[in-house]
Amino acid sequence: MLVCFLIPSYYYRGTCSYSESHNCGHSEDVFLTCITDVEPTRNESTDEPTRNDSTVEPTENDSTEADISFRIVDEDSNDLTEFRSFESCQEWCDDTPRCKGVTVSPENWAARECFLVGTTHITARSGWTASSLTDCDQDEELFGFRIVDKDGNDLTAGGRGLLLYKGGTVCDDSFNDYAAFAICKEMGYDSAIAWESGNYFDVQEDLLIKLDDVSCSEQSWSSCSYTETNNCGHSEDVVLTCSGTHDFKLVDNEGEEVTVGERGLLLHNEGTVCGDDEFNANAANTICRKMGHSVAKNWGFGNQSEFQSNLTINLAGVNCIVDGSWSSCDYNLDNLTSCEHSLDVFLTCCGESVTNIEGRSSLTIGCLSYDENHRNNYTCLVEYPDIELSLQSYPASVYVKGFVESDPEIHNKQAGENVTLTCLYVTTGNVSVSWTKGSESLFTGLTTYLGDGVTQGALVLSNLSVTDSGLYSCFAEEEGRESYVAVTLNVFGIISSPVNSIGYSGDKLTLLCEASYFPNIPMTIHVWKAEAGSNFSKSDMFNKLCIKENYDFMGADIIMVNDVDSFMDCIALCFDQAGCVSVTHQPATSRCWLKHTEFGDNPQDMDGVNSSNLKCWPGPPDTETAVIESTENDDAANDTFSLVDIEGGAAAAGEHGLLLYQNKGTVCAGPHFDGTAANAICKEMGYYSAKRWEVGDYLQGSLNISLASVNCENDTWESCDYSETIPSSCHHGQDVFLTCCGDSMVSTTEGKATLTIGCLSYDRNNEDKYKCFVDYSDEGITLQSRDAALIHVKGFLGFNSVVHKVIAGDELSISCTYMTTKNVSVAWKKEGTKRCAQGISVYHGNGRNQGTLTFSNISVADSGGYSCCAVEDGREILSSGIANVKVIDIVTQPVSTVGFSNDALTLDCFLSYFDENTSMYWEDENGIKLRAPCSAGDYMTASGCQQC
Repeated sequence: MLVCFLIPSYYYRGTCSYSESHNCGHSEDVFLTCITDVEPTRNESTDEPTRNDSTVEPTENDSTEADISFRIVDEDSNDLTEFRSFESCQEWCDDTPRCKGVTVSPENWAARECFLVGTTHITARSGWTASSLTDCDQDEELFGFRIVDKDGNDLTAGGRGLLLYKGGTVCDDSFNDYAAFAICKEMGYDSAIAWESGNYFDVQEDLLIKLDDVSCSEQSWSSCSYTETNNCGHSEDVVLTCSGTHDFKLVDNEGEEVTVGERGLLLHNEGTVCGDDEFNANAANTICRKMGHSVAKNWGFGNQSEFQSNLTINLAGVNCIVDGSWSSCDYNLDNLTSCEHSLDVFLTCCGESVTNIEGRSSLTIGCLSYDENHRNNYTCLVEYPDIELSLQSYPASVYVKGFVESDPEIHNKQAGENVTLTCLYVTTGNVSVSWTKGSESLFTGLTTYLGDGVTQGALVLSNLSVTDSGLYSCFAEEEGRESYVAVTLNVFGIISSPVNSIGYSGDKLTLLCEASYFPNIPMTIHVWKAEAGSNFSKSDMFNKLCIKENYDFMGADIIMVNDVDSFMDCIALCFDQAGCVSVTHQPATSRCWLKHTEFGDNPQDMDGVNSSNLKCWPGPPDTETAVIESTENDDAANDTFSLVDIEGGAAAAGEHGLLLYQNKGTVCAGPHFDGTAANAICKEMGYYSAKRWEVGDYLQGSLNISLASVNCENDTWESCDYSETIPSSCHHGQDVFLTCCGDSMVSTTEGKATLTIGCLSYDRNNEDKYKCFVDYSDEGITLQSRDAALIHVKGFLGFNSVVHKVIAGDELSISCTYMTTKNVSVAWKKEGTKRCAQGISVYHGNGRNQGTLTFSNISVADSGGYSCCAVEDGREILSSGIANVKVIDIVTQPVSTVGFSNDALTLDCFLSYFDENTSMYWEDENGIKLRAPCSAGDYMTASGCQQC
């Protein structure tokens, strides 16, 4: 039954003229039957509303269309028919000849009244509910918008008319183009052509102003705010013109329309609909409802006929946010070049449809459902209005054999838990029920006949793992026909955790964390790191917990553990128990309750009890334990800098990448860019240092240059000067490429995240621990890997660059320690030589290898840089630090020399090593010191030049 709320009739108020003089006789006296417009009164003693007893009741056989009104009340003295609801009043109107509408008294009246009215022009009195039973759309008429002409008739696309909301006008305060587009889309049109405001139609004065202050931020009604009170006059009424309609239908391979429940090609304004990645269940349901059906059963894509190939593609990119609301849908009518007929949408809609052909009426019920259709009664009604004759058939009952919809249809469980999937099949006898998962045949499970034609199938799954996730079908076969009902099982668990790993110093190491992934369930992955020598600190965990003292809650226990002495030990047990998100500890009994649910709204008060929610804990906050948050690749747009590889993907820690500024363009090195600037930028991105940097053009010329003139005082970005105005001297050959050292984590698709540790260092990374944590926030589920991954780094221990100054002829020993898992040879290599063969290697056990190089009677020739090196698994590993040996000696002695009288004679003395603190002078045979002149501003002393 369709219901609408129409415009109040013109005769209601403000349209009458009259005269108090006359030229009439009594034969012209008027007799009236009236329904008065009196507000409900209240009983003074009880303050209860009373019904309006001043109503005059006409006889039911009155022939005038507008005055067949009578009332049905629920008081014993006046009871004609039991009053149940507004809908029952509408049903009585449907069953009453000449009834065109209903009016029902307010809900707070002690005696509810239903008036059946013989006109479609119904005016609701204050607090009353009225409706006209005419052929119109219930949703739009009772709750939505219409555009009408001067006579109150509905207009179609392109028609300029008065905008109505719930039968009243709309004021133009705050109204804008967004509002016009949003309202047109809300009514099912494509767009707004124009809008204005003014008092153009006589009908406006008879209407209430129902909507004001309509303000929209987008072309969608969901973005709009409004009020249903106003401070307007009808000169501010909105007049609107909308364009374009969305005419959908389903056809077969010959272009003939299909009936409800049949699969058909979806047409939009006689063209096909492209089912691209945006098309979803909300879109399918919304389109089915626009065609008058209830819901979509299924949809798919394909090109199946020549008829289809000859059509144009009219619509694409349909993406609906709200199920059933076309105004919530985005779509594309223009840019359709990427679509092809292989993506055309085929759709099956469920519901009821009626077809009348020459005295025959057929009711089709599509997608029969036990829940929706079983034992429904349908009656065929026939009306001959010319002779005021109505006929009706005997009721026909519909019985449905099949599955009752599963409740719930989706089961969310954690790995290790148990679940029982159940289904109910209804028929006239007893049938066998079995289960399948995907294409796999499982087993019958437990089949139980419950009587009255109902068979229950149960499938018990114990100790669930993530591989148990999937779509399970309960399957039955009867009379050669197969039926099934689907149940979805989502098992939440960590599939892959970071594992103990070994890497070489200077390399990068990648750890993988993978968890159950479900497209419609948001998840966040992050990793916790505990540095060598520390653990995941319980005290730090405690400081971040959501603590409630003296509270408990019931019905959420995973397990109760006895003999737990402290609250912190109880928390530690929770971290080791899969699915535990809350704890309660009772000191008096030394009992610890591990819980799989957070505190509810009404926890139980218990004296002397400590309880904590662990789910709110974002991670240990101290310097020993760091949280490495996951970031999506496209989040770089929010950062100052990012590094990308040659294909434009994110470059992880330890990987060489092109430096981008604000994800917009490259960075020009210019004359001042140096290692300090590289370190500052790496630290700005969350790393601890830069490993190396260079400039070059590797075909990144399609990008703009966004930053130049970087000059940093120290390794913090706050100390740097830079310019976003690019000098003409910059070109892509000066673009900066950079390798940063540290930890980086990047989330990838389908529940996977990788943690990269760049530029491994034994001193920085060895024996660090990592754990993986996964948060399914919407489901209230937090998972963690049970064991921490321990990182071992093969590399040199504490070997930094150092200068050794030694006098020629002395002895010098230099040593290095290489840490690995076995005995390897450690040696020294001098700069400029190829072999790593000098020194003596000694193994001290536990992977500690020491290489020692000893110089006896050292000479200037031994000066140079020495690197410690080890060969393991066929690979030569060099220490990052260098031992710089500086042998000090006079390499050129002054020699006895003969010179002519009055000539100049020069004696030379050369040192092998000197620095700014080295002092050189001569002394003659009398012990007199001869020194070089002092620099300007210095003065001479007995020991040499001194600064003023």
